Parts: sequence; structure tokens; C-alpha cells
Amino acid sequence: MSDAAAAERMAEAADFDVSSAIRMVRGIEVSANDERDYAFEKLPNGMRIIVVSDPSAEQAAASAAVQVGSLADYRDLAGTAHALEHLCFMGSDKFPGEEEWASWLADNGGMSNAYTASTQTNYHYQVRATSLRASLERWSRFFVAPLLHEGAWARELKNIDSEHSKNISNDMWREMQLDRSTSDPEHAVCAFATGNKATLHDIPVAAGVDVRAKLLEFHRRHYTSSRMTVALLGKEDVDTLMAWAREFFADVRDEGDAQPVYGSDPYKGRTGLVQTMVPLKETRTITLQWAIPPQQSHFLSRPSGLASHLLGHEGPGSVLEALKARGWATELSAGNFADEADFATFVVQIRLTAEGLAHTDDVAACVFEYIRIMQEEGAEKQKWVFEEVAAVGASSFRFKGRSNPLSYVTGLSSGLTYLPGRFAVSKGSLARVWDPAAYAAVLDSFTPERVRVRIAAQDEHIVAQCDKAEPVYGTQYGERAATPEQMALWKGEAGTGRAFPDLALPEPNPFLATDFDLRSGLEPGRTVDTRLRAEREAEPAADLGTADSILLEAARGQPACGRRVMPSPTLLDDSSEGQLFWRCDDWFGEPKTVVQVQYKQPCASASAEQSLLTSLLGLALTDDLGSMSYAASVAGLHYGIGDTTSGLTLAVSGFSHKAGVLLSRVTDALAAAAAAGSDSDPAAAAAAPTVLSEQAVGRQSRRRTETYVNNDLSPLYHLGMIEAGYACSDGQHHYKAKLEILRAWQAEDGDDHPRLLRARLLAHARSLFRTCSARILVFGNASEAEAREMADAVRSPLRAAKAEPPSPSDLALPAMSPRCILPPAGTNARIVVPCRNPNDSNGAINVRLFLGPDTVATSALTAIIGGLAAQPAFTQLRTKEALGYIVFAGSFREANAVGLRVIVQSASMSARQLEDRCESFLWGFRATLASMTEERFVENRDAAVAKRREALSSVTSAASKVWFEVSDGTMRFSRAAEEVRAISKLTLAQVREVFDRAFAPGAPQRRRLAIIMTEGESSADAGAAAGDEGADDAAAGAEAGAEAGAEAPPPAPECTTLTGAAAVEHLTAASEADITGWPSVSSLDPLAVDADVPAPPAIVVAELDPAMLKAACGRVPAVGQAAFAAWQAEQAAAKA
Repeated sequence: MSDAAAAERMAEAADFDVSSAIRMVRGIEVSANDERDYAFEKLPNGMRIIVVSDPSAEQAAASAAVQVGSLADYRDLAGTAHALEHLCFMGSDKFPGEEEWASWLADNGGMSNAYTASTQTNYHYQVRATSLRASLERWSRFFVAPLLHEGAWARELKNIDSEHSKNISNDMWREMQLDRSTSDPEHAVCAFATGNKATLHDIPVAAGVDVRAKLLEFHRRHYTSSRMTVALLGKEDVDTLMAWAREFFADVRDEGDAQPVYGSDPYKGRTGLVQTMVPLKETRTITLQWAIPPQQSHFLSRPSGLASHLLGHEGPGSVLEALKARGWATELSAGNFADEADFATFVVQIRLTAEGLAHTDDVAACVFEYIRIMQEEGAEKQKWVFEEVAAVGASSFRFKGRSNPLSYVTGLSSGLTYLPGRFAVSKGSLARVWDPAAYAAVLDSFTPERVRVRIAAQDEHIVAQCDKAEPVYGTQYGERAATPEQMALWKGEAGTGRAFPDLALPEPNPFLATDFDLRSGLEPGRTVDTRLRAEREAEPAADLGTADSILLEAARGQPACGRRVMPSPTLLDDSSEGQLFWRCDDWFGEPKTVVQVQYKQPCASASAEQSLLTSLLGLALTDDLGSMSYAASVAGLHYGIGDTTSGLTLAVSGFSHKAGVLLSRVTDALAAAAAAGSDSDPAAAAAAPTVLSEQAVGRQSRRRTETYVNNDLSPLYHLGMIEAGYACSDGQHHYKAKLEILRAWQAEDGDDHPRLLRARLLAHARSLFRTCSARILVFGNASEAEAREMADAVRSPLRAAKAEPPSPSDLALPAMSPRCILPPAGTNARIVVPCRNPNDSNGAINVRLFLGPDTVATSALTAIIGGLAAQPAFTQLRTKEALGYIVFAGSFREANAVGLRVIVQSASMSARQLEDRCESFLWGFRATLASMTEERFVENRDAAVAKRREALSSVTSAASKVWFEVSDGTMRFSRAAEEVRAISKLTLAQVREVFDRAFAPGAPQRRRLAIIMTEGESSADAGAAAGDEGADDAAAGAEAGAEAGAEAPPPAPECTTLTGAAAVEHLTAASEADITGWPSVSSLDPLAVDADVPAPPAIVVAELDPAMLKAACGRVPAVGQAAFAAWQAEQAAAKA
């Protein structure tokens, strides 16, 4: 019997009924809530295809999974599969241009990517739906006849090496490679997966290897049709989509090697070990790893999933709860790490405290004791746990919202490599067969003899044990066999009785949803109110100027596929306690509710200290609620407490049946904290021991310290985004300032720090809620009465703190998000941030070019210009100049302003050279716009329109967009439609004009902020270094650009660099002149600004730190109460 036939028989004899969660479509199981059409077919050449027809799709997508990955690399050419993945994009027999695919895709509103895993290489892309057939014609040739140009390989090799350079300072990659390097040396896992210049060029070329020939051979051997699966999603019917698949993939030959067999145990002969390693970041972890039986064939029973559920549980009786109670750990995760056809591995990773690091043997013993409980209970006694997990999976799959097309087809093609066609969509979501033997086999693998234990920390006693260096990344590590004493402890032989009597299997989950009735009257799973659509079908067409008319246009002629216009909520309450917005879902048919809350608390972020306390309060409360909330998360209910410059935030989402219960538990904790605190008597706060445990406070204080310290060790491009966000957002406080405060408290408090910090937090909680209002959105499957009940729970902390009546200004509805710091027109500002990671040899730059406040006009312009710039930037800066793996250009929104940004990280050029290369690119892009044809512009414009017309896919996605408007105070619920109209009206001449005026080098109204991430150079030294060194860097960068074919900019105008007080004085004067007339900024149209502003005679670069920038520059005014009043007037008019 074939594997597919066996799976079919097992599904029919299932122990758990999943029939209510699925519907069968041409023999394929899909969600009962999914009304799309599907088809599956195996082509004559053995390729397996699944197609999805979604007539509403504005974006189509495709993915191909090739069953070969890094485990098949040639031993003398580490990184073979990864290198081939990079090169397949760069030209084929019928479309030979290196950039032909990327350029064509960009013109059609698309994007593509790929990844190389251990046994699979996955290629995927999305494109404007009307261009799917043309895209398949081009893309399919990757798998038939790629050219692998010599010149392309030489350039792409630099990017692969840059990718490796990026990974060198990443602890995840370092630990992964350490695991590989110390595995069974005869197993394919024991290799370097991604490769670098040394393994892909220097070493093989010195040995006389023709690398390009080896890559072509690898393609011929492994890119064979019978080892490929393809998933397509488009708006055409399934017959058409399948016909295209046959047409374009028939040429993929079936003449290569069979699927390699790699062996079942990658850790053979390498277990019973204790490893130590020194991470780059300040962290402490212990990891337990085992090889387990292969799991792919058990997708109907998911035995390792059940083990993951129990070992990873965070409720009462769990491993994590026991370790937290002893002060040893803060987090735990458990689950499969590798899951291949031949082998699988399972990992339990625990984040330790300093005390936990001193008890690593006991921490491991706790895990092993829990495993023994699982074994001693017996598989049959745990069947109820399996049924509970299966019930959650069935509910989640039944009411599963749509993911974006790209990620959806990627998952389909990947799963289809080992799944029968029937289960390609449902795959591991629906456990239905209870297999106690398979479960017992997984548990039997979890023995001390088969374990690999890894302890990672920077503490001295760990460093002292690390006497080796991993050969690829240079990671310091040590390794020894577990001692007899450790083995006895882990086997439970070291003493009598249980060492951890508080361990126990979980109780039944109280948060499981069983009521799926819909408040709107729709049938569960019915995604569109077709009665409303039918009524409107007969109505005359309306001008697309109102939300209702856009809804009509969306409904007319569209299948039941999702909503294209954002639903507008109803304002149920506007009082001294805040506003309550509500919308009962009448479109998606999902029994889910989303509650979003923004508390407006003036003292939340008035200083760095208050900002730190607000953040720590949310973290400590979340920690304290972890045991309760974990059960909710397992049942599909989630919550989060966050903080903004305006105050605490709260979000609850999931199945509506128990959403109110979870919300009440969280708001009760907030109310208890507000009631326990006292502004004048910190000692009184300590009298409420059940609110905010000292253990949780201490854990989060240490964790927040680690986070702030580790920010300095982030990849430079990421740190640049953090610095840009701080520099550009009003009210933000730098993490360095908060770290200094936190460390001062820790030093001052000594051993009493958790107790004293708890008192500070409770006093701060009282202050937060004493002057507070709440903006609330209840969206989804909730009646008006339920929404009001939820709002009452949200407001309970205000009442507990005896909140004072707000002032008239507090009753207004301004934006809750911070305002943007906007450099004045004609200004070039620069912030230099020295790299603080000695292991990071990269330089990085984040250039932000502000167009102005976020309006319909500015959003439309930045969307078009950013879309047009993305691919040319990638082509010039990454492909041709090979500056580095991280290259990005596109639009951005920072607080309430928009613009264009360019981000580059490089191991081969300094940050100042990168600044020069970005300026040269922008000048070259100006020429690209000048030579662009109207036809190509219209293609790009239409693609941008298609992206904004994509239908909302779920209650969650709709709620997110509604909340953006409510929390920001803009109330533009027809934002997407307004931007569609604005984009559709834009002309190429207008785009050129705005680019020349606002973005091009030397533009008269240019507002540029460059975040320079450079090693070993402080801001104070930067001005002095900007002379000869900057000129040398610019010359070197220009030479590199010329070699790569970049267009040379005109001779640079005279440039003056100001630092310190002179820079502040310059920006202050320019900002005061710039802000004149800004009260009407909400209606600003960049196209209406005088285009004849003369260019400045000289360019001034103001080089200063973020605090100086904030002090000197103006803020973009908030839309505030005016937008809210206008929206209320529209609502009243609509009712009338």
C-alpha cells in the first residue's frame, strides 16, 4: 500500500472527528471557512501541482519547492545549494538578462525570494494578478535552463559572503553551526550550510575545481521534476491555472538523482555530552537536544507535537512554573528543531537567571523528572490531552483567516513535498489519529544517555570551560561527557522520592471555546453577507468618493471573498473616561473578537524614568499572568500589554466565547495594581503581596537590562532603524538613558531591588490611572451590550485608582502616536552612531528623505516613488556594486510623516562610503525617472493600485486597520480607496517634479536625515573626520560605483559640515522659517507647492546627536480633534 493510501485509510478511521472543520474540494481538505476553489494534479513528468483559484485576488503568487538542500552539498564545496539558489534568479535560456526577471517583476508590482533549508530549496514570488501567466513563463525557466553567468557568479559570491558576514555576529547562527559542527562527522548535517567566499571560491579554485561547472552539475542532478512541487494562486479558474502549470513546467526534465538518504541519527556517537559556549549577547540559556524518530509520516497523529505541548506548557505543574518558583528560569520553549524525512531532532531551551546558571544540573533534572511523569502516566492516560489539542486545532483551522498569497503558496509547496495531495492544505493543523505507540517512541528518545546539553553564558566560570573554537564562526565552546553524578541525577537515582514535587500534568483548559454562534446572524463560516450584496447589486453606480459607494463597488460582481473597504465603527460612548468604538462583524463570519485599548496617561512617558516604569509595569504584569494566559493562548486567545508615549496599551483577540473572560482577568490585574499603589507612601504598596510578585519584577528588571545591553549588539542596519525611530519620534526616550536609570536602581537597591522596584511600579500604576482615559475598540463577534461590558472592564483600573476628572484638553481626541521630528526643507542632517560590537566589521547607513506630513497626496507619492526605486536600488547597490546582502529602498512612515528611505549594510565599505553610494544611486535614479516611458510608469502605477485593492482577509486584519485610524485620530476609514484614487491620478511628470524638488541630491526642499552606523567613531569626532577621510571615502566609493556602471553625479556643490552648537543653531533657524503656515498642514499637497524654489548656493550638513536634533527641529502637527469632529459630522449626516 502506498503512503498516500495508508494516510487516506488512517484519516477515514480517525479517533477525533474533524468533519465540522473541513470541506472537501476536488479531493482536497480545506477550511470550512475557505470558499476558494482548489485542484491537485501530478504531471506526466512526476511534478506535483496544487492550484488555488481566488477570483477576488489582486495579487497572484507561486512557489516551487525542490527536494534538495544544504545536506546534499558537495563536501568540497560547502554552500552549494545556497549558491545555486542565488544564481537561478539571474537569467535563463529564454530570458537571459541578469536583471530581466527582477526588473520585469518590479514593473508588475511583484517581489520574489527564496530560501535554502536542509533538504529543500523553496522559490516563491507574488505579482499583480493579471500578470500571473507572463510571470510563469519567465519563472519556470529557472528550473529548466538557468544560465549561471560567470559575471553574475562573481558578483553574487560577494553577496553570499556578505550574508555570511551578517550572520557572524548573530548568536542564533553561531549556535546552529556549533550544533552542526559537533554532530556525527559522517552525517550530512555536520557541514557548513550557507557557505562563504572561502568555501565557494578560494579553497575550491586553489584545488582546481570549476565552481560554475559544479553548480550546473548540481542543478542537473537535483532539480528534477519528480522532486519538485509547485503551488499557484490566481484569480483564474482552476482549469486555467492547471493548464498553465502543464504548459510551463512540462519542460522540467525527470532525469536526475533519486532523493538522497541522509541517515536517521545526526547525533550518533555524539550524545551524553555537556557543551558550554560563549554567546556574543548577554544571555544565559540551557538547551537539551535529542534525535527522535522521523515525524513527517505522523502528520495525522503529531506525537512530537503532543510532547511539545506538555514540555512547553507554562501553567501550574509545568517545568517552567517549577523553575520560576525557584528563581532559576524566565522562559522555556520546546519542540521539533529538525523535521526531515530521514531524521528529526527535538529541543527544550530554557532562558536562565544568574541563579539558574548555578543550578544547570538541577534545571536539566527538572526536565527529566517531568519526562518520567509523562512516561509513567502512560500514553492512554494522556489521550484526553491529545483530544484537547486536536479540538483547538480543529477550531483554529475551521475559522482560519486568510494569510497573504505569498506565504500561503510557500507553505503549500513546502508541505506537498511529503504530504499526499488531500492533506496539502490541512497538513499538520488537524491531529485526528491517536497513536500511543508513536507517542511512546518519542518519549523513549528523551533519555539522559541520548541527550546533548548546551549551556550558553558570558559568566566567567562558563568562559573558563570553553577551550575550543568552532571552525566556521569562531565561537568559543567546550565539551565533555556528562559525569556519572550528572547521569544519576538526571535518571532520578541520586536520592529518594521526587526532587520536584510541584510537577504535574496540566488540568483541562478552562479557555476552550465551544460557542461559535455569530452575533450578526450570519451562519458560522459564511464569509460575506450576500443578502446585502444582492440588494446593492441593483443599485446604480455611485461616485467613489464615499465609503458606502466604495463598498458598493466592492460588492458588485465580487464573489464571497472578503471586504475591500475598511468597515467604519460606531462611537458608542464618548465620556470623561474615554471613547468606546464598536463594530459587529457582518462580513467575515468568524466567531472572533478583537479588543484594542490605548490608555491616555500623561505621566506615562514624561521622562525617561517614567517611560521605563511604564514599560516595566506592563512586562511584570504579563510575567505574573503567564501561568493563566498560557492556557488561553493554547485555546486560541491572546493578549498583550504594551506601552507607547501616550500610556499603556492592551490588546485581546481570539474566539469570542472566552475573550471577555481573558479581558477581565487582565484588567483585574491592572485594577489591583492601580489600587495597591500610593503616590505618597511606597510602603503601603508593599502591603499588597498578591499584586505584582517580587519574583516577576526581578525577572523583568534583569531581562530589560539584557535587552538594552544587547541592543548594542544588534545588526547595524537594525540598530540604525532603532536610532532613526528615536531621533524622529517626539516623546521617545533613548534606551541608553533608561539603561542608566535601571542600573542605578539596581546598584542603589542591592538585594532589596525587586521589593523596592515593585513599590516604585505600584506607585507609578496609581499615578498612571489617577489621570487617565481609555480609547477602546471592540471589533468582531460582539454585540453592543457585550462591547459595553468589555469597556466597563477596561475602565476598572481608572475606578480602582479613583481617577480624577480629566481637564478639557484631556477630553479631546488627539493622535495617540507620537509626532514626527521633521528636518526643515533644504537641510541635510546626519547622526553618527559608533558601532559598539567588536565582532561586527560592517558599516551601515539609513538615509531618510522626508516628503512631509502623512496625507493622501504624500502617501500616494511616496508609494509610487518608493515602488519605482526598490528594484533599481537592489540592482545597482547589491547586484552590480555588491555592497552587501542588506540593501533596501522604499517608502516609509515615521509617526505622522512619510518619505523615501535607503538602507545598506556592508562589510566591504565604510559607512561614509555607503553614504556616498546612496547619494550616487539617488542621482542615477533621477536619470531612470527621466528616461522612463509612460507605458512602464503606468504599469508600475497600476501595480501599486492593485496592492491597495487587496481585500481584507479576516476579522483580525480588518480590526488592525480600523484601530490604526482610531488610535491615530485620523478616522480615515476609506484611506485605501482614497489613496487608490490619488495614485491613479498621478502622472509621470508629477512624480519627476516631486523627486527633483524633495528627494534628489541638492533638491531645494530636501529634508534628509542620515543615520551613519560606523565602527569606533563617536559623534564628537565625526566632524573633525569629515574632511580628508570623507573625501577619501567618497573617492573610493565613486570609483567602485563607476566600475559597477553607476551614473556619475554632477560635481558636488560646496559642502559645509556643522557640528555641536553651530548645527543646532542652523537647524533651529531653518525650522522656525519652515514651520510658518503649518496649521493647515493636514491639507498639504506637495504638487501644489511652488516648484521654482531656487537651490541653495551651498549644502550644509548638520552633524549632531539625536537629542540635539529633537531640540532644533519642528514637529509635524497632529490631525487631532479636527479629524474626529469631521468624522462625527459625516456619521451624523449618514444617519440623517
